[in-house]
Amino acid sequence: MLRPTHRSGKKLVLLALVVVAVIGIVTAGVALGPRLLAQRGKAAAKGQPTAGQARADKAAEKGEKEGKEEEAAVVALGDFLVNLRSQTGLRYLRTEVSVSLSGLGKEGKGGGHGEGAAKKSVLTEGEVAVARDRVVAVLSASTFEQLRTPEGRTGLKQQLQANLQQALPKYQVTEVLLTSFVMQ
Repeated sequence: MLRPTHRSGKKLVLLALVVVAVIGIVTAGVALGPRLLAQRGKAAAKGQPTAGQARADKAAEKGEKEGKEEEAAVVALGDFLVNLRSQTGLRYLRTEVSVSLSGLGKEGKGGGHGEGAAKKSVLTEGEVAVARDRVVAVLSASTFEQLRTPEGRTGLKQQLQANLQQALPKYQVTEVLLTSFVMQ
């Protein structure tokens, strides 16, 4: 092994050790990543909770112990494709929207993990139709230039939340989630 005689040589050796350590960590992550994902998928298929679900279940139990009866659910409203107004020509937006609803009570909760098709829907078909109509109205009134910025997307989510709260008055709309967002 070469022995550095100057301070800069020591720095180079230290830098080389750091680079080797980082490469080792990245390699381990690449090698173990698929295995961890496969284990998570197997646990979900067997109906066993994943680590995240276990934490959520513990938090729910804690809330119940504290006397909180309010339940929450995330409801997917589906895929939306709308034309956007733009100064530069024809544009469109394709997005998937979900809403987080609270105030469901115990009867509105869809059931436990692994119930699949037996799981009860939180919203009725009519409520979903009204909610989707409101989403289309808000999205199609937006401009391409508005939605290009993070502030514009935040404003869009706030506007959607206010409109969905009016459309679904018996629930508390706590958050709007844009799970996919593509503009062209």
